[in-house]
Amino acid sequence: MDQDLKDAIKRIEEVKNRQEKIERIIIFLSGIFIVIVFAIIGIYLYSGKDKTVSEPEVNIVAESAPKPVNSVSNEQKIQEQEISKSQTAIPQTKPEQETEKEDKKEIADKEVIKKLEEKTVSQVTAIKLEKKTEEKQIAEKSEKTVSSKQVRKENNQKTKKTEVKKEDKKIAKKTEKVDKKKTLKSQKNNSSSVVSKLPSGYYIQIGALSSLTNAEKLKKKLNLPNVYIHKEGKLYKVLIGSFKNRKEAYEFKKKHKLSKGFVRKL
Repeated sequence: MDQDLKDAIKRIEEVKNRQEKIERIIIFLSGIFIVIVFAIIGIYLYSGKDKTVSEPEVNIVAESAPKPVNSVSNEQKIQEQEISKSQTAIPQTKPEQETEKEDKKEIADKEVIKKLEEKTVSQVTAIKLEKKTEEKQIAEKSEKTVSSKQVRKENNQKTKKTEVKKEDKKIAKKTEKVDKKKTLKSQKNNSSSVVSKLPSGYYIQIGALSSLTNAEKLKKKLNLPNVYIHKEGKLYKVLIGSFKNRKEAYEFKKKHKLSKGFVRKL
């Protein structure tokens, strides 16, 4: 989980760095392009001003022309004045036309610059949109990976729980089987401890009990050899023996200080 998130964050940072580099390059190139355009416009304007300055030199030449001799008639003077006026009128019209052309060129250049600026802005916006889309895609991928991992974890946990339940059931079944075996063994042992038939002779009967467990407890308390549990009807009788005659039975009773019990013959 942590490694995948780190990888996704690194990818996002790399994409951001690349896009920032691309934006810087585009801005740098657009700036260079704008500087070149303005430089061309300035050179063109500067060259146009030089032309307008150089053109009035015609007037100077016309003015610096040698004056006619006094012998020239008045008619000739009038003709010369008209010619000089026409010559002076021509250069006055030229600058107006050139200024109009320059204004048109400036307007065209401004339109070109605006278009270039609009293109750069559109390119920047497109790059930003691409950035956002890429970031969204990366975020969606990271979310999908995280969600898929969570689903896998949940599925693994569910499978583990089911496996644990199955194991618990198996263990419970095994314990039940073991308990059954133990109960069967205990029943067998208990049945083996109970003697249905005893050889004929004399016995000392210590007690007659309704439950086998109590009879076994009494047998353990006596802690003597040749102690038997004999079932007669519904009672479990604790007997010690056998003896050949009553004397041996009584002597054994005195010897072991058995206050309870009596001698009987089977």
